[in-house]
Amino acid sequence: MKKILISFAFLLISVVNAIAQSSDVIVGNWYSKELSGSTMHVYRTKSGKWAAQLTASEKKEWIGKILFDDCTFDSKDNCYKTVLAPPNQPFKINTKIYITEGSLTMVGKKLFLSKTFYWIKLNN
Repeated sequence: MKKILISFAFLLISVVNAIAQSSDVIVGNWYSKELSGSTMHVYRTKSGKWAAQLTASEKKEWIGKILFDDCTFDSKDNCYKTVLAPPNQPFKINTKIYITEGSLTMVGKKLFLSKTFYWIKLNN
């Protein structure tokens, strides 16, 4: 029985560690041509959540705007979840973020409307 408990604890620690490491793939700089040529920098906050700030854009007034600051990883849905604050809108949007091989897809939904933005990871 003791061996089973130790094995289970080791397995649980390994799974939690793997999820924490894999969920950091969102960190870095991402570029979206369709969002006015904007670049966002995603980073982990002191609270352990993720945040994103626009660092470059064709629309200069957008630079420095926070897109989200309370992003969490949902291992059940295998995606990030947050509330997005679009730089050109006065409202916030529930958003899911999916990452696959160097690309990031943001799917925002508000009432019956849906909008998707595509981002590519910048190497820096």
